[in-house]
Amino acid sequence: MKFYYILILLTASVGAVSAGPVSKKERPQLPSFVKVCRRNDPNLDMCARQSLLAMKDLFHYGIPELFIPPITPLVIPEIKMDQDSGAIYLHSTFKNITVNGLANYTINELHINPKKMRLTLVMSVPKVAMDAKYVMKGKIMMMPLMGNGDFKANFSDVELSTLITAERYIKIIVYLPR
Repeated sequence: MKFYYILILLTASVGAVSAGPVSKKERPQLPSFVKVCRRNDPNLDMCARQSLLAMKDLFHYGIPELFIPPITPLVIPEIKMDQDSGAIYLHSTFKNITVNGLANYTINELHINPKKMRLTLVMSVPKVAMDAKYVMKGKIMMMPLMGNGDFKANFSDVELSTLITAERYIKIIVYLPR
């Protein structure tokens, strides 16, 4: 669940924060509702926070221009989890996952370090509800575990901590004569 939420935030952050100089010809046009923050802005953190908050209502329905799916509800086709350490062996698959409540986030902390290419984001969500179908197989000590069926979970006071690290790359374009 965290992985998909992180992807949503990463996509929004990449659209909101300019990572490096790009010629205007190559730069894709951002939608008018995206506030662009410059990396040399002394108030970069506040600018990025305002940009995310300005798009908060749009996350409910998704932002097709930025390839962000709706998060009310967030639908995840499948998540596989494998735990295989010592006495616990557990393999589980969750399908058709529906997550509700993510759009009610509050940004607790947001820090961008342009020199290190890092984004630190801490958010809280008061209530999150999940529904899915699951299949599970494993062992705890010598006791076998097997099961499948409906999965329902309710979480309260959820805190999401995210650290996104990026790296620069040089795009080389070779033009061949005709």
